Amino acid sequence: MPIRNPLIMAIFAALALSAAPAHASKAFDACVRKLCVSADQMDCWVKAGSELCNDQGSCQDLQDHTGARVLTKAKKQWKVETQYGTGWVSERYMMVDSSFCPGL
Repeated sequence: MPIRNPLIMAIFAALALSAAPAHASKAFDACVRKLCVSADQMDCWVKAGSELCNDQGSCQDLQDHTGARVLTKAKKQWKVETQYGTGWVSERYMMVDSSFCPGL
């Protein structure tokens, strides 16, 4: 018997949409922990246009495809170790080789 109540349909739709990102986020986090373990490998990198900012607020530009080891993340910032030093980059500049992360 199909559900015809619009309110119940909207609730089910909202639940379905909210569940998918949480699962994808957990899978992505697991993939990052598995892949982003060294600044010398290229499974994780920072793309061009990013700045690496230390805890004192001093920033420097990074080259495209700078290898990165992820140390931690806080909201939309990732603390990474690179050949240029350790600091924070915006999550939108972090890249992970998705071929190693099936389902993402």
